[in-house]
Amino acid sequence: MYDSELPLWHLFNRLQAAGLPLGIGEYQAVLQALRGGFGLADRAALRRLCATVWVNSPQEREILDFHFGQIFLPPVKKGEGGKGKGESRPQQHWSRPAIALLLTVTLGTAIAQVLARIQPETPLPQPEPTPELPEPTPTPGGPAVLPPEPQPESNRLPWFIGAGLLGLTTAIAFWQWQRRRRNVPVQSPNSPTRLTQILLHNTDEIQVAQAMQQQQAPTSAQRRFFSQAYFPVTHRQMKQSWRYLRRFQRQGRKTELDLAATVQRIGQQGLLLEPVLRSPRVNHTELLLLLDTDGSMVPFGRLAQNLAETAQTAGRLRRTTVYYFHNCPGAFLYRDRYHLEGVPLPQVLANHDPRPTVVLIFSDAGAARRGMNPTRIQQTQLFLQSCQARFGQVVWVNPLPESHWSETTAAEIAAQVPMFGLSRQGFQGAIDRLRGRS
Repeated sequence: MYDSELPLWHLFNRLQAAGLPLGIGEYQAVLQALRGGFGLADRAALRRLCATVWVNSPQEREILDFHFGQIFLPPVKKGEGGKGKGESRPQQHWSRPAIALLLTVTLGTAIAQVLARIQPETPLPQPEPTPELPEPTPTPGGPAVLPPEPQPESNRLPWFIGAGLLGLTTAIAFWQWQRRRRNVPVQSPNSPTRLTQILLHNTDEIQVAQAMQQQQAPTSAQRRFFSQAYFPVTHRQMKQSWRYLRRFQRQGRKTELDLAATVQRIGQQGLLLEPVLRSPRVNHTELLLLLDTDGSMVPFGRLAQNLAETAQTAGRLRRTTVYYFHNCPGAFLYRDRYHLEGVPLPQVLANHDPRPTVVLIFSDAGAARRGMNPTRIQQTQLFLQSCQARFGQVVWVNPLPESHWSETTAAEIAAQVPMFGLSRQGFQGAIDRLRGRS
């Protein structure tokens, strides 16, 4: 299967390049919706479906509308191209066989016209006796009238017919060859019918899309470890791992049946007077997510964004707070990735309950530059001491593999806090450590 046979594949790639946080999970969700019959009615329905699944803000909707309009042709409006009011005429597209047929017929006609003007060479006639001309007939009161001389027969008509038939035969043969060569029904890639046929006949489009993404070569040195379309931990795997981060406590109105207590009461009273109810379990875990997105962490910006998005939407946590920093957390943490809205570190720590709160730090810890910075080590140690003194569980997730930590700042920081590489096993290990499991 080629990339042109994957529905919405070009639109998905362009939206990823424009900065939308899309992964294979979002692409699969749109395909499942298309199989269910959504978005196949017309162009507007397909746009609404893509916006529903892929768009989370008005800015992203503008990006989607722009690239959607670039890829999908606008529909033909009524009243355009027709003679009468309200009539519509579909736009005609000339195919290659039709163009070749037209050019061949035109060339054959031109050759026929040239040949028709050329006088063919004929053998010299044998001398024949000159026939005696009849005597002119005298007319009363005027000059004598001679009879008309015989005209030679013209042979241009057979040449014109032969050249025309030759051109027409050549055109028909070329057209038939083109039909056999391109024996594929012509359909618009933007039509819902084409999308439906692809979805019905290609059931492994997700695996093909994943394979195509992994085969794409990096476009810059910053994508040394992974390309823009492939991550060591996918969007779906992040969602699954966040859901394991839970500490249940019973809270709220008593709405659940306590089966054991009800059976015990029946045994004591001898009959069932009323069931025993209890409060439902609620996840009380609060997450403090600290992201480093500047300097050497710029190539990993998409990963940081995926971590924040999946934690907030799929983690099912009681509370998720995201802060940003540069190199190491200092006196201020920032609510935005551009470091415009700063919050003092003591205020951040005081705003979180120490019992249900866990801390996850995402940074390369200096491993990307392969250097040793004593100042950074000291500042990071002070911050870690403040967090570990207030919160129970603090982990560090490094986007670089463990083989790149040796003889760098990351190795010294890893001795102060549990540090995990950003792989599926490493991220699951960090979640288990936040749950209190070693």
